[in-house]
This record gives sequence, structure tokens and C-alpha cells, in this order.
Amino acid sequence: MLLWEYLNTYTIWVHVNCPSCNSELTGKESTCPACGATVKQPLSGRISDAVDNSIGPRGFAPVGAAIQKTFNWFGIGIAIFVLLIEIVFFSFALRAGLPIYIAAIFLLATLAFLLLLIRSNRKINQIDYNNPAQNYAKQKDQSVYKGKTSLKPGTTLFGEQKISLDQGESLLSYLTPIYRLQNNISGPSLVSVERFTENVIAVTDRRILFFTVPLPGQGMLINGASQDLLNDELKRNSVREIVETRIQDLKSGKSVEHFPNDFWIDRASLNKVVYLKGMGPVKYMYAGAMGFIPQGGKKIKYQIVERTNFDEVIGLLNAEKKMAI
Repeated sequence: MLLWEYLNTYTIWVHVNCPSCNSELTGKESTCPACGATVKQPLSGRISDAVDNSIGPRGFAPVGAAIQKTFNWFGIGIAIFVLLIEIVFFSFALRAGLPIYIAAIFLLATLAFLLLLIRSNRKINQIDYNNPAQNYAKQKDQSVYKGKTSLKPGTTLFGEQKISLDQGESLLSYLTPIYRLQNNISGPSLVSVERFTENVIAVTDRRILFFTVPLPGQGMLINGASQDLLNDELKRNSVREIVETRIQDLKSGKSVEHFPNDFWIDRASLNKVVYLKGMGPVKYMYAGAMGFIPQGGKKIKYQIVERTNFDEVIGLLNAEKKMAI
């Protein structure tokens, strides 16, 4: 998307005053032209950083939840108003001979809509943004928990253990943010979770690790919108910073936490890796896509959001270029 590249590279200049003499600066000076004082504060920044910071450290999920909750309250008010009108109308209509089942259909439909919105707000209130993995595991709208989700053949679940490199294993490169291309619905309460949440692909000399470094609200679907995808697009800078710390932990021999359905593929068991690079204006929205085909399994597809390390990973995995993933 051309707009994102513009936001990600265009530098905005702000108008500030000199801290010494209070003269107005256009933002382009590193020293004040009036008194010669050095201006230490940054006078510019990428617009994408401003967007990232404005969303806040908790990611997009609290914003999406607040928007959905506001719409729910609006709908609740309308539903109550309609329900009252229906009660008054049908009380007279029934006396005039209207079949009771017709009144019951309308009243029950309005009541069901009202209860749906109330349940949605209740689910939103239960979201724990401070414990992303635990919050994800508590969601009950879909069977996504360890042992209940069928992973692709040829893949191995990390299980209860934290993610760590095996003895003598070397981490060569990684991609982030990435997004698993999957079909999900947010369930009857409009709040649910995605089946898979991984936002990192790490390539070692032995395996390919697919795992989740969480932002609060990770894995949440709110009114059908993937909060992970929104974080990848709008908070990609923050995601990269968080992931980098986990990568360094892995390289130094430490273990990192992960989500229930994170998994890995042995490189020796990979049948094929294919990729598609974003072209033209599309490349500014995402770098491209990759598909991993384990032996005996079907293709696992990802959208690659950032171009950083993309070419390196393609080379490491000897990926084949395709017209479609």
C-alpha cells in the first residue's frame, strides 16, 4: 500500500520553541538560529511511529473492543426501545385477533438480539489484556486449545514446554510480523479467538519454528476482525522490537513463553517451500507470502508483513517462486 510506505518513510517536521530563548523553530534546525543553543529533543519522526504510539503498548485489541462495546450499547438501546414498542403494539393486536405465534416470533427475535449484545459486552469485559496467553486459553467459543486443534500433518506441537533451541542448534534468521492465512468467524458473541496466533517464523539449521510473541489481546477476533492482523499492520514496529528481544533470548540459550498452538517443522521433513513477493503498490502493504509444505501434509500459508530478512529466509530455505500461494 503506497499509503503505508508514505507513512513509514515520510518525515514530519514539527514546530517547537527553543528551550533556551523560547524562539520558534521550524523543526529542521539542530541548533537555535537566535541563541545558538543545541536542540536535543527530536524534531521529527515517522508517521508510522506516531500511529504505533497512539495505539498504545496494549495493541489494537483494546481499541477494537471499545469500539465494539460502544456499538453494542447503541444496539442494546435500540433493541429495548423496539421491544417496548412491540409489547404495546402486540397487546392491542392480540385483542384484535392477531395469532399469538406471530407476536411471539417478533418478540423472541428482538429479545434474542438484545441478549446477544449483552453477552458480547460481557465477553469483552472478561478480556484480560495483561495476560495474553492465559486470556486466549480461557476463550470458549472455539475448540482451539492444545489437544483439540488438529495441526497439519508433518508439524509438531511445542506442548507444555517453553520454546528453546536444542543443543548445538543455531538460529539463522527470522520473519516478523507474519500472519497465518486462515478463515475464522468471531462466534455468536462477536468475540472469539483465532485457531492459530503465530507472528514469528524463525529458521534454524534444523527446524522452522512458528511461534507467538504476544501483544495484549493476541489471538482475539472482535466482530470478525483479527486483532493480530491489525497489530501486524499498525504496530509492526513494536512487534519487531518485542520479537527481537525473544530472538536474542533464544540465541543466548534461554527459553521463551509461547501460545497453545505454536509448532515447528523439521527442515528434513519439508517437501517444499514456496513464496510470492508483493509487487507494485501491494508490496508496501505486505512483503509477500510464503507456503510451507511438510511431507505428508498440506500447505501452511502466511502473509509476510515486513520485507526485513525476507530475501535471506527465501535463500536459506531454497524457496521456489510462485505466481500464487
